[in-house]
Amino acid sequence: MNSTRHIPAWFCFLISVCSASVVIADAQSREQVLTVTVNPNQGIRDISAKYLDNPDLWEDILTANNLKTADQVAAGMTLIIPVQSISQANSSLEAATKLIKQATENGAARFAIAEIDRSVKIRDESIEKRKAGLWAECTKLANTASDEAKKAYEISLKQQNVAVEAIVDYCQGDVHRRKTVDSLWEAISKAGVLAEGETIRTLARSYADLVFSDSSRLKLGEESQAMIRKLRANILDDTGEATVSMSKGVLSALLSGGKKGNQLNLDIPGININNESKQFFVGVGEKGAGARIANYDEGKLEIEAQGGKVVLGKNQGSVVRENQKPSEPTDLLPSPRLLEPPDNAERFNTDIALTWERVQGAEYYLLQFSDEETFPKLLWEETVPAGKADKKDAASDNIRANFPSHLGTGTFYWRVSSVSADQLPGPPGRSGYFRVMKDSEPPYLVILSPDQGASFTESFAEISGNTEKDATLSIQDHAVKTDSKGEFRFRCDLSEGENRIVIKAADRAGNVNSLERIVSRVTEEKSDLTFDSSLPRAGKNHFLVKNKSFSLSGKTWPRGLVSIRNSEKDSSESKEFSAAAVADDKGMFRINARLSGLKDEFLVTVISPAGETLTENIIAESDDEPPVIRFNEVISSPTAQKKLIIAGETEGAASLTLNGADIPLTVSESEIRNPKSLFNFPFELKPGKNVMRLEARDAVGNISIFEKEILSDSDAPVIAGYDLSQKKAKGGDELRVTVKVKDAIAVKKIAPFEMKIGESDYAGQMLRSDTGGEYIGVFRVPGNIGGTVKLKSITLSDYLGNTKKYDF
Repeated sequence: MNSTRHIPAWFCFLISVCSASVVIADAQSREQVLTVTVNPNQGIRDISAKYLDNPDLWEDILTANNLKTADQVAAGMTLIIPVQSISQANSSLEAATKLIKQATENGAARFAIAEIDRSVKIRDESIEKRKAGLWAECTKLANTASDEAKKAYEISLKQQNVAVEAIVDYCQGDVHRRKTVDSLWEAISKAGVLAEGETIRTLARSYADLVFSDSSRLKLGEESQAMIRKLRANILDDTGEATVSMSKGVLSALLSGGKKGNQLNLDIPGININNESKQFFVGVGEKGAGARIANYDEGKLEIEAQGGKVVLGKNQGSVVRENQKPSEPTDLLPSPRLLEPPDNAERFNTDIALTWERVQGAEYYLLQFSDEETFPKLLWEETVPAGKADKKDAASDNIRANFPSHLGTGTFYWRVSSVSADQLPGPPGRSGYFRVMKDSEPPYLVILSPDQGASFTESFAEISGNTEKDATLSIQDHAVKTDSKGEFRFRCDLSEGENRIVIKAADRAGNVNSLERIVSRVTEEKSDLTFDSSLPRAGKNHFLVKNKSFSLSGKTWPRGLVSIRNSEKDSSESKEFSAAAVADDKGMFRINARLSGLKDEFLVTVISPAGETLTENIIAESDDEPPVIRFNEVISSPTAQKKLIIAGETEGAASLTLNGADIPLTVSESEIRNPKSLFNFPFELKPGKNVMRLEARDAVGNISIFEKEILSDSDAPVIAGYDLSQKKAKGGDELRVTVKVKDAIAVKKIAPFEMKIGESDYAGQMLRSDTGGEYIGVFRVPGNIGGTVKLKSITLSDYLGNTKKYDF
């Protein structure tokens, strides 16, 4: 254990005097020790300020003289002061503390934990040496602490500034990426990641949105190419810097309004841009075409080229042609006023005309669609020619474009920018929005009166019912008004005999619901006993019923007494049945009856109020057999076809539906009991799983169901990536080629491929792995060839016949 023995000040003074030869001999390694006498009214801080140039070093003077407190210093006392030792120790400690603070502020506690901890610990040890009066040791330790703090500082600077990535937030069409070390382009999709040194491009009718770590967003238009030269982030202060180099195409920027330290720099060959704008546009043409730059923000955008410099304010643009100075700032054209469709409009098909007012000076217009009001991603973009102005007819001079029908249904926001003759697009205008809805459901329609088969003695029938609100109603092709609830009432003229009344309701989408009522106009002397035409029949007066209890309805004399009972030849006690009902004022009746077996005969009798009698024999038969569905061919699944023709016949079916939609039936055999009908219809298939549900229903309500899931795959297998075991090879080497594939069904076992080794070509076949997700080819290089290995092509096929050759 080290210990320190304190020597009285007067004894130290004597030693220094008596040992002068030692002090002189070691003058270069030892410091000057001052001996001072304390003056009256002189405090220890005064002495420290006078001899050490720092009043706060008074504790070091006490330590040097083995004193505990400042009140021990008295006038006339002699003190020794090792000036250099104290000053050096103090300076070294201050330097170490300053470096520790600097390293800590730059994230040493996060990035260089061991180094900063070691520095602090050594600094604390040097403080203890100072308190003990060991200033040389204090200085040495403080210098070591400074060295450790410097290391921590340097490590922190390196680690706080790291490479980050940009995210492909949205892309449409053909969007590719290429790494610095690669010569091949590869597809990139939504959520794909781009790093420093990577290049991204879009082909025709293709777009991509890049989002950076600070939420800044770049939109690449079609046929554009940009390289991310720098993409860094400071983890400590949460700032970032990105540099994007544009080689061709168009780019729109919407930068984050976040931290001041965030930077996104744009690099265009031959042009320097100093940018304070948060929203701007850049268009770079092919070689020699120059660049077009527009600013849409309050922040200034400075452009410098060929010794010329311009500053763009809000809604100003400039053109920089190759090897020329930037053109003077010019005001951008305003955005046009949108006319049709109005905001919040609803359309029920994609045949939609969009119109806006002409802007004077516009060469063409940029029409954009998004599914969000702020346009974070583009669903579609197209240019619309301005054409020639018609000064005579301002209304017809509006610009018109058609809604891109492939966008389908949904809520769409649209906006238009005016583009000048020098290809500078004006600021995006206010967006409009509308909804495209798919409505294939006809409006509901209910007929309250008359009943089907009703008979009238009057020359008219009153039709009443209700339909969907705002639906357009017609009866016998006469327009009929409905009230606010959709209810209607209409007097329809009747002809003598049977009348077919057609009631139609159409909604805004053009869907039509049509019902009909067949009624009769009769005079009393011609009254007869008739049964409703809607009752299922197997023949005249031969009715088919689903349940043993059934209702029989029809028309006869008004107020006539209608009765039903078992016929005489079918009236055993076990089958005996009878019931009666009175017809209403119009002669309409309904009477309930019951079967005792599967098939019974009944006698129906009507007695008029005048005493006249009518009788009819009828047969009621239970029918619980569902109709039959037969197909001409087996329906295959999976299939490579995009459309199937479904053909076959039904037996006993009155109607047939496919996934709820009616399918027309053509009667092939008109047998009343079990009619045979043919059907033939196309079934469109979408990629993936398709459910086909056929329902056949007979007249009494029995149902047969055929349901099948059909898998459609008309796409050839897709390459997900490939790997070569060697970049170069020589004769005798064993090469292994692995190609990863994707397909909805299953790929074939063998895939032909072609290789190029040096200047020689090699062809072979790869075998599919057991997992089915990759092909593997292994072969030995012939002895007389060698060089760089390259996969030239591979042909992929699945078991549905979808085939594609991929060339590399």
